[in-house]
Amino acid sequence: MSMDGLGGDPVWFSDGVRLVKSEENGDTVSIAREVTSAATYVRQLAGGGYSQGAAWYDAYHQDARISNRSGSVSAKAIGGNCGSFATVEVTLTRPSAEPTKPVYRFWSEKLRAHFYTISETERDHVIATWPRVWSYEGPKYEAFDSQVAGTVPLYRFWSNRYQAHFYTTDEAEKARVIAKWPDVWKYEKVAYYVYPLDSTEPNTVAMARFWSPRNSRHFYTADPVERDMVIKRWPSPIWDYESDVFRVPADGLVE
Repeated sequence: MSMDGLGGDPVWFSDGVRLVKSEENGDTVSIAREVTSAATYVRQLAGGGYSQGAAWYDAYHQDARISNRSGSVSAKAIGGNCGSFATVEVTLTRPSAEPTKPVYRFWSEKLRAHFYTISETERDHVIATWPRVWSYEGPKYEAFDSQVAGTVPLYRFWSNRYQAHFYTTDEAEKARVIAKWPDVWKYEKVAYYVYPLDSTEPNTVAMARFWSPRNSRHFYTADPVERDMVIKRWPSPIWDYESDVFRVPADGLVE
């Protein structure tokens, strides 16, 4: 990954693993061993990898620093010259994660259904407009209101017939619902973004999905205690546990 150079002598590095220096002919050569842990390293880099004749470290470069776009790697020349050696400080840090937002849950005793939204505006509108229909339960987990690396859209449907919402990340399921039941389920929008079930993103938890044959409703929970309680206390035909369907950040889970 090419970054801003130090004066006329640009420095390159890739993914925080190996620091390299760009030659004048456009080729790159390694000038550092692999850096594998998130710490600050000061290395004296042996000569022989530089083809340019002029020293690249001078007063102008002393405070110059380059970094990749995520900010996870930065490199700063702190001594030396191309004729003998260079001392470079390499700092590795974990990139800041995109901020998550709470997902708010409602329960309707009248409709025997739950509703989930990440929008504060929609939350407040539901509270103000239908206080006798929807009881606000509060935030239950967190997700993303815009797509970030590794996430997928969670699609939201509404059924006038069942007076309930349905959510899915499955593209095939989304297409099947639209094609087979256009008079039953109306596609509304992307509700928010979550991790797919097979994601290897650390510190995430699975979202369980239930179906109620009695009430023709779906229920979703990322709380394993709540999941197990529903399975034990309200078995079929009240709630059938279908499967885990996606993942959400564990840090945002509210029991």
